[in-house]
Amino acid sequence: MIEQHLTNARNADAALYFEGPPGIGKTARIEAWAETNNLLCHTIIGSTLDPTDLGVPLNSDGKLEWVLPYWAHELAEKGGVLFLDELTSVPPAVLAAMQRIILEKRLHHKNLKDTFIVAAGNPAEYATSGAELPPAVIGRLHIVQLTPQGLLDDWLLWMLQKGAAHAKVAAFLKSRQDLACDTRNMSKPFPSFRSWDRAANFLKNNVTDIAGSVGSGAATEFLAWAKTLDLPTPEELFSGAKKLPSRLDSMFAAIGSCVAFASGHNFSIEIQQGYHKVFGNTPADLRIISAEALLKAVRSTGKPLDIPGLIASGIVSNADEVQKLLAQ
Repeated sequence: MIEQHLTNARNADAALYFEGPPGIGKTARIEAWAETNNLLCHTIIGSTLDPTDLGVPLNSDGKLEWVLPYWAHELAEKGGVLFLDELTSVPPAVLAAMQRIILEKRLHHKNLKDTFIVAAGNPAEYATSGAELPPAVIGRLHIVQLTPQGLLDDWLLWMLQKGAAHAKVAAFLKSRQDLACDTRNMSKPFPSFRSWDRAANFLKNNVTDIAGSVGSGAATEFLAWAKTLDLPTPEELFSGAKKLPSRLDSMFAAIGSCVAFASGHNFSIEIQQGYHKVFGNTPADLRIISAEALLKAVRSTGKPLDIPGLIASGIVSNADEVQKLLAQ
């Protein structure tokens, strides 16, 4: 969802603004999209800036010149993405200076014509020292409102592509969506997409003390659920020695571990074919999720896709379906 909005706005040459509560992955997804598309990305945290950080006037032989930040020179030369983060927390004077960047792709004398402008921020009630964006700024942006509920399935798919530990978290939250993001009490550790991602990084290193990331209640429930899993290894699944478990949450977790296994084998065509055989007889919605997770993981590496094998396994019916999955 976020990636598709980014692609659409870039193709339309429109400045894009994402607004949503903290911890739903706005920053991580935007920066990952830029990396996947081989785009130079400079992230500017506006709440930390002073107007002079966007340019200092200098009198040179009676002429006024501007000393500009390094990112302006780099983007003017190479193009890429300028990501204005925490926009609702930007001081008014800095926001005023940013307006010309957003509207005209210019910073004083420097032309940023090949730069895609993306911004993100939290609603005013969540933003530190935040306020609503003024009409003059709103009128310069294509605005997308994000909610945890609207992003959950998309984010779970993204987690499946990050390895076995992240997939296990995704499988848990697939069945316990009420624990995915809860911002009712943010004075203590609370579950959010960002904090679950961080918790998965601890789990990847065999550290189960994740309460400091997602809160004690969510951590306790996840660890109790994890003890009930009985997942075969990817090697056992690919060799046919064992079959997928019958529980849907266990199947979901297996997708991530198998994507990680395939990644470790450089996404060879033979490995992709083995993957398709593992998930070819699963329920229809899970087949599609398994295909999308693998396809996007392979595409991010630039390796060739085994589209014939994907069709032969029955996961998708034709190449057009493959393209639709990649476009989502």
